[in-house]
Amino acid sequence: MLSEHRDVVLAMESPLQMLRAVSEALLTCHVSSRSMRLQCILSLMNTMSDEDLTQALSVIYREVLICQKDANKKTRDGALEILKFFISRLRGEVILHALTTTLSTNPTGNPNSNATSVLKSSTVTALCLLLLHHRSNTMMLEAGVTLLPQVGELLIADCPHQTKAVLSYLRVFVSIQPVQTITNEELLPSVVAAFTQSLGTHKAKFSSRCRAIMRKLTHRIGEDTLRAVVPHSDQPLLDYVCKHARRAERRKDQQRRALLSSREERMLG
Repeated sequence: MLSEHRDVVLAMESPLQMLRAVSEALLTCHVSSRSMRLQCILSLMNTMSDEDLTQALSVIYREVLICQKDANKKTRDGALEILKFFISRLRGEVILHALTTTLSTNPTGNPNSNATSVLKSSTVTALCLLLLHHRSNTMMLEAGVTLLPQVGELLIADCPHQTKAVLSYLRVFVSIQPVQTITNEELLPSVVAAFTQSLGTHKAKFSSRCRAIMRKLTHRIGEDTLRAVVPHSDQPLLDYVCKHARRAERRKDQQRRALLSSREERMLG
C-alpha cells in the first residue's frame, strides 16, 4: 500500500511522523511482522530529505541496532539495509556521534544484562560498517583509533555477542588503518593483546577470527614486526599463519611461471 499509494499517504501525514508511529512498536510487535515494518521504515526514509533523515536517525537507530541481533534473518537483513542507507546518505560524523553515544551509555543500568550486550555489540558492528564506508576519510580513521580502547573494554564482560563484535572491529581496524598507525609502539601491542590475551573462555570459539586478524596483520606489517609483540603462547599461531602465507606465495609463483611458460610455447609454436 505504501508503495502503490505513496503520494496519497504522504499528503495526509509527513514521513517523519509516520516513521515515529511505526518505530514505536517495532520491538514489541510480533516477530513475523517486524521485517515488514523495517521495509516500511526504509520506504519512508527514501522520501526524506537529509535534514529529516538526521531526525529519523535519532528516532529509530537504537531499535534498528537491536533488530540487527534478532533471531529472524529477514529482520536482521532489514535492519542492515536501514543502517547501510543511513551510512550512504548522512555525513559520517552524524552517525558516529549517535553510535559513540550508545557505546558509552548503559540503557539498563546493568552492564552485564543481555539487552546491554546486544545493543553494544550491534553498535560495534555498525561502527565497522561506518569505518569501512569512510575508509578514505582521515577524520573517521582517527576516530577509529580513538574508539579502540573503548571497544576493547567490551571484552571484559566475557560475552559472546560483544567478543564477536570486537573481533570484527579489530579486523576492520587492521585492514583500513595506515601501516604507520598500526605499527605505533603503543597501539600495536594493545591490538595484539586484544585478540590473544583478552578473550578469556571464548578464545577457542573464535579461533578462526583470531587467525584472520593475525593473517591480516602479517600481510600489512610483516612477520618480524608482528612477532616482536605476539605473546609466546601465541607464537605457534603466527608460525601457522606465516607457513600458509609462504605456501600460498609459492603456489602463486608456480602458477605465474606456468602461465609464462605456456605463453612462450604458444608464441614459439
